[in-house]
Amino acid sequence: MSDIRNAIALWCRRGYYPVPIPYKEKGPSIPNWQNLRITEPDVPRYWNGQPLNVGVMQGEPCGHADIDLDCSQAITAWPHFAPDTRLIFGHQSKPRSHWFYCCDPPRRSLKYIDPIDHATLLEFRCLTADGTPGLQTLAPPSIHPSGEPIEFFRDCSLEPANVDADELLRAVRWAAAVALLARHWPAAQGGRHDAFLALAGGLAHAKWGLNEATQLVCGLYSTLWPGSADLNAATREVDSTFQRHDDGAETTGLPNLCRLVHPTAVKTVAKWLELRQETQPETKKVFAVRVLPLAWQMEGGQMEWVIENLVAAGSVTLLSGDSGAGKSTLALQLAGCVAHGESFLQKEVKRRPVLYVDRENPLFVVKERLHRLRIPETRDLIIWGLWNEPQPEGPDAASVVKFVIDEKPLVIFDALIAFHEGDEQSAQDTRRHMAKYRKLAALGSAVILLHNTGKSESAKQYRGSSDIKAALDMAYLLETLGDTSAAAGLSSLRLVPFKTRVEPLNPIPVAYTDGRFELNESRQATERELFEGALRLHPGASGRELIELLKGKVSKHHVENLLLEGLQAGWVEFVPGGRGNGQRYRLREPDPDIE
Repeated sequence: MSDIRNAIALWCRRGYYPVPIPYKEKGPSIPNWQNLRITEPDVPRYWNGQPLNVGVMQGEPCGHADIDLDCSQAITAWPHFAPDTRLIFGHQSKPRSHWFYCCDPPRRSLKYIDPIDHATLLEFRCLTADGTPGLQTLAPPSIHPSGEPIEFFRDCSLEPANVDADELLRAVRWAAAVALLARHWPAAQGGRHDAFLALAGGLAHAKWGLNEATQLVCGLYSTLWPGSADLNAATREVDSTFQRHDDGAETTGLPNLCRLVHPTAVKTVAKWLELRQETQPETKKVFAVRVLPLAWQMEGGQMEWVIENLVAAGSVTLLSGDSGAGKSTLALQLAGCVAHGESFLQKEVKRRPVLYVDRENPLFVVKERLHRLRIPETRDLIIWGLWNEPQPEGPDAASVVKFVIDEKPLVIFDALIAFHEGDEQSAQDTRRHMAKYRKLAALGSAVILLHNTGKSESAKQYRGSSDIKAALDMAYLLETLGDTSAAAGLSSLRLVPFKTRVEPLNPIPVAYTDGRFELNESRQATERELFEGALRLHPGASGRELIELLKGKVSKHHVENLLLEGLQAGWVEFVPGGRGNGQRYRLREPDPDIE
């Protein structure tokens, strides 16, 4: 027993904490053994004459680490990459299966597993997953459960080497990769030589150094043919492959290796070695334009209104207005009407699911509006707000795209600026962002964007780059009429269209009464409002064209008077270039074009 105590005392002098383990077992039976810190004076109290094994704790106090080699390929491969150490042991059937180091700094343990048969290749054992000590290794002079004594390898019973953590973990990754490849490497007639060339090509494509690549491939050779590997052949294969790659000649790589070695093994090795899995260059087939079907013969393409003459399926619509004008409340009522299939501002509605993506309003505000607007609960109205986890995602998120593909909903984004990743004044940033909404529309969704107007003269309809308007199918400005003070609240409003791709629309008078928005039937559009609406939607129209557009609504005489009044007051201007009877007009507003 004194010999066993002396051996355990020596573990203490090496800087390890020993752990009592039942005889011929590998794991401690003492509760909370992780909290034990046995020092040399404590040894006789624990190893007191009864046969016991000994384990040594990893992680403490000096970053102690055990490279535990579980399969024969790992046992063979590890010495080719291992930093030198003088503390190595194992048992008869697995000699040299444990290599001890002091790892600086200590790291969490890692286990490398064959993804095909799930066998453990090797383990780096140091700290537990939560970064604390809690692992131990069965050590000499214990008895393995197989009955074989745990013994030091030759003269390797001295001190563990101090090793940089990154250097040690790199060696662990390389040895695991070589062991995995060796377990699945093709036979002599199965493309073995081609597999070596493909591996060397993969390393060249990943911009490995020649010396590093040669070391890895030689390690694989030595693992496949222990004691008889032709390392000169391995070096020649790597040299020739790297030379071809440097010369710009074609070389194989990981895609070809996947055809010769189990692809799951290759992908796992590429992950461990951090290799880019480059695809082989392919000649891109040129698309033949003549195969496109003629538009006349295509199915679909008919206008489908979600809200009659207001919001169409497959379109992007903007609702803009001053902050506090009621855009979000109006949009929420619109969403409730579509989700329930109820009319909106006396316009026919086609029922469909609604996704309201809200990065602006807190939950208590949304719930108050739902109650005030008297919107009944329905699973067809999904409000994705900042109170949800995950947070509301943008128009290109996979979750939103899948919902659009599956359900062809109405999707409302509140507000545009909250989802814009770039500068809203930048044409390039805005064009890229607006393309995401156009994609949703092309997939069958109706998209509504809420946006603010600005304070400058050029931002009376909407704020930001003109590429916002260019990407829209329809756009409406929500204006407050009469008293615009905050105390007046929501009262009399109107929706003024300033872009449409379909047909001319007149301003829509809206009244906010009894907690909801309704069509203001008591208020008829004035002749000036009708005139402004026609000129807003048809900038550059001639006097004759305006008379025709307003026929039956405004008399010819009054159109001519409104033109003269507008020119004198400055809210109508000439379009440069017109002469005489061909003179054309527009409102004095920014960017008045129509598509």
